Amino acid sequence: MRAVVNGLLLSLILISCSANKDCLELGEGDYVIVDLELTDKEGINEIVFFGGGIFETASQEDLINYENVSFAFSGGGEGTFQVKIISENDTLLSAYYVENGYRPKLSCTKDTIIFKSYGGY
Repeated sequence: MRAVVNGLLLSLILISCSANKDCLELGEGDYVIVDLELTDKEGINEIVFFGGGIFETASQEDLINYENVSFAFSGGGEGTFQVKIISENDTLLSAYYVENGYRPKLSCTKDTIIFKSYGGY
C-alpha cells in the first residue's frame, strides 16, 4: 500500500513539474524528490545536488529557462542530501536529513538557501 501511495505522490510531483515548463528535472528515483525554487537566479553560476550516492549539476546555462529545479534520488531508510549554490564570489552548502517519501521544498538566491518544508507522504 505504501508503494502505491509513494508512486501516486511521485506521479503528482512529476506531472506538476512537467506541466510547469519552468522546472528542470535532475536525478532519478522516488526515494526523495527535492524541489528548489530559484527566487533570483542572477549571479548563480552552478547548482550541485548530492544524494543517494549521485551528483547532479545545473550550470548557469541550464538554468536560463527555468524557475525551479527538481532533484530525485533513490535509497532506503534514512539519509541526507546536499545542495550547493556556486556564485562568482561565494559557495553556499546546505545538508538536510530525509527519509523515504520526503519531498523537501527549498528556495534560493546566490546569497541564501531557504528550507521551506519537508512535504511528502
